[in-house]
Amino acid sequence: MALLLLGVGYFGGNSSAVSESLTEGVTQIFSTDNAFAALKENGSVVTWGDGG
Repeated sequence: MALLLLGVGYFGGNSSAVSESLTEGVTQIFSTDNAFAALKENGSVVTWGDGG
C-alpha cells in the first residue's frame, strides 16, 4: 500500500519531518483543519501539522 499525502504546508500539510515514520504500517489517517495523525499497526500514533 502506498501513502500519498497532499496539503498546503502553511496549514499543516507538510509531513516531511515524520515521513520516515509513515513508510509502513499505517492503518488509518485522522485530520482536523490543520493537523493530522496516522495510526500504525503497532498502536503508535504519528502526528504532524499545526497543533496551535
